[in-house]
Amino acid sequence: MEMKKIACGVLFAAASMTAVMATEVGAPAPGPAASGASVVVPALGSLFENVPFKMVWWRKKKKKVNERQRMFMKNGSLLLEELIAISDDATSNPIKHFSADQILEATNNFSRSNLVRIDRFRHYKGMLDDRLVLIKKWAYGGSIFSEKIYRDLAVSSMVSGHKNFLKLLGCCLEFSYPVLVCEYAEVITRSLRGARCPIDPSLTWSMRIVIAKEIANALSYLHTSFSRTLIHKDIQPCQIFLNENGTAKLGEFCNCVFIPEGETYVQEDVLEGTYGFLEPNYGY
Repeated sequence: MEMKKIACGVLFAAASMTAVMATEVGAPAPGPAASGASVVVPALGSLFENVPFKMVWWRKKKKKVNERQRMFMKNGSLLLEELIAISDDATSNPIKHFSADQILEATNNFSRSNLVRIDRFRHYKGMLDDRLVLIKKWAYGGSIFSEKIYRDLAVSSMVSGHKNFLKLLGCCLEFSYPVLVCEYAEVITRSLRGARCPIDPSLTWSMRIVIAKEIANALSYLHTSFSRTLIHKDIQPCQIFLNENGTAKLGEFCNCVFIPEGETYVQEDVLEGTYGFLEPNYGY
């Protein structure tokens, strides 16, 4: 009974308020018989007419946030497993985390106009923290080889302190697969996609010799700087970048493997790499 009195009081107050407002603007005040039907219902309806829309918006936003949190936890756990698996006495580079909103803004929602290269990853040019960066997004969706992203991310964090590797600045774990953020550098090939791309003809022979020496330096670092020898397994022109100073950078470590301690090779069941760039004895 008490609740009914309170409800009636609320309805009466709303009707009175509407009548006062109507009188102030010169409109006739509703009579007693019409107040419940013509005034109270519109007054309360205006308060709640946007509620369904707001509820849908809130649910969509909550779902989006929950999905990003789920992706963060999944990618974070897989990355941690990979980091533990390849852990070494060498110091890894700190990895900064960027939000999904930062990545989307930097790439204009992964716009094709920002796309500069396609291989295993889609490479996008963008601005983050007032700096030009290269953003790498896995190109093959639910591929059975998608676990290689975590190897690429983990190895990149180990070698980024060396001048001849593409420096990893951070990553975003809020998408289906991690998105990598690297220093900006341009690949030495001319085509948007494909492994057998022609090398930029503007590179003179003297420049190419310097590039070859610097990449050899990077490979030497992979082979000798860790307690276990690290093999790249996919050296090809489209994995080589040049920064604005002309320094050669080796990138993408999806196929990298460690040689177990005390061993001189590792046995594999699957042939991996790019045809045309494989060491001949590896395939036989």
